[in-house]
Amino acid sequence: MKHKKIPNSSLSYRIFLYFFIFHIVFSFDLAEIATADSGHVPSFSLAKFRQLTLALINQFREDNNLPPLVANPRLDQISQQWAEHIALEKKLVHRSLSSLKEITQDEGWAEINENLHYSTEGLDPEETVLAWKKSPGHRKNLLEAAIQIAGIGAAQNGRSGYVVFNGASIRMSHAPLHQLPFFFKKIFPGGQEHAEDPGTN
Repeated sequence: MKHKKIPNSSLSYRIFLYFFIFHIVFSFDLAEIATADSGHVPSFSLAKFRQLTLALINQFREDNNLPPLVANPRLDQISQQWAEHIALEKKLVHRSLSSLKEITQDEGWAEINENLHYSTEGLDPEETVLAWKKSPGHRKNLLEAAIQIAGIGAAQNGRSGYVVFNGASIRMSHAPLHQLPFFFKKIFPGGQEHAEDPGTN
C-alpha cells in the first residue's frame, strides 16, 4: 500500500497553523489568570445602578406611605463626586456639616441629608438599600418626608464599593437654611468630618 507523500510546504503550513492556535489558546489562558490575580472588577453601568437603587428606595418609601423621590442630575453629580473621593481615600467619611450647608446655599435647597455604604464585594443596589433600611439613622434619611429629590453616587477601588445617597428638599421650609436634619447634627459634632465604621454601613 502506497502512502501519499505530504509536500514540505504543506507540512510546514500545518506546523505553523498548530503552533499559532496553541499560542492563541495559551495566551488567552494566561490573560485570564492575570485578570484573576489582579483583582479585576467587572465593569458596571452607573446609570443602571442609580436606577435600581432609587427604585428600591422609592419602593421603601411607598411602603411607608411616602411619595417617591425624583432623580436630580445636579444632586447625582454631587453624590458622585463624594463617592469617588471616599473611594480614592478608602475612608467612609461624610462631608462636614459646613460643606453640606454650603451645598444647600449654593443650590437653593432647604435641606440635604446623606447616607454612605461600603462593601467589600463591589456594588449591589439590594445590599446597599437593605443595609440602610436596617440602620436607624440611614433609614430615617430614606424616609425623610421633606425631601423630594435624590442623588446617588457609586465608585469602586479594587473590589471595594462605595455608595453615596443624598436627598434634598427643593421647597423652602419655615426652618432656617442652616438647620439640617437632626441625624447630621449627631454625625457631625462641631461640624467636623466624621468617619463611619464600614462594618456598620
